[in-house]
Amino acid sequence: MANGQVDVSAELDSYKMLVADQRPLHLMVHLSQGAEVKSVDLSNLTKDEEFEMVQEGKWDTIQTGANTILKKDIIFQYFDVGEFTIPKIPVAYTMNGRQAVAYSQAVPITILPVQSQDSLAMLMPIKDIIQEPFTWEDALPWALGGLALILLGSGGFWYYKRMQNEALPEPIPVPIPAHETALRKLDELKKEKLWQQGQVKEYQTQLTYIVREYLENRYKVQALESTTDQILRDLKHLNFSGELKGKLREMLQLADMVKFAKAQPPVEIHERLMKDAQEFVVTTKERLVVQEETEEA
Repeated sequence: MANGQVDVSAELDSYKMLVADQRPLHLMVHLSQGAEVKSVDLSNLTKDEEFEMVQEGKWDTIQTGANTILKKDIIFQYFDVGEFTIPKIPVAYTMNGRQAVAYSQAVPITILPVQSQDSLAMLMPIKDIIQEPFTWEDALPWALGGLALILLGSGGFWYYKRMQNEALPEPIPVPIPAHETALRKLDELKKEKLWQQGQVKEYQTQLTYIVREYLENRYKVQALESTTDQILRDLKHLNFSGELKGKLREMLQLADMVKFAKAQPPVEIHERLMKDAQEFVVTTKERLVVQEETEEA
């Protein structure tokens, strides 16, 4: 590398991948002696709604004589099929007191659908039904069925008379809507004041469990046993607003960081996440439509 030169490159192991698959983007910065990286702007990557940055790795430093190579992997995925371009990534640096910006190259990528075979396409054409002449053997099941109905009716009438003098069974309880259960549990969790007592992990665990349980009961997805990325993929077909989707993502990812990475989020974020959870449940609750019948005079 020539003196005073800073090169930025972005490479993929393969320029084709399946939709929703996760791959690393290898970002490398070649620095000559005297050059120093000031910032790396990854905001261009998130401008494409179909692109999702899953994880940003740490820098690895490789020293080659007087030159330095910085390398990190950015794990990403796409949620749509087609031809896309990963945009240029700007890297700000200083060289001998002079500030400048170097860019990586734009990277084309093809996102392929998951292949599946439709077994219905293998079925033979449907043939016409062959009508057979009606015989006494065909009538026998009907006769036996009628006799069974008479016996069942007699037995039912006898049983009804017997049960008239006995206590009626308790009515079957009406299922409680998923949003009512979730809002009740969120209110109970709020009253426990766990995070105010230093129990941040317990608070975040219970908060996201309530939200995951609500998603499972409301949208019939395996939210309790799935990862955050799997839940977001399962809910992708729903018409959530970008703001609502972002709040759900932040809620689940922050809980993962607290549970598995022992992160300590700012104090003010706990109340905000509680409000976000309550707002999410209220906004997405199932709407019941009651039809009123009017009688004509």
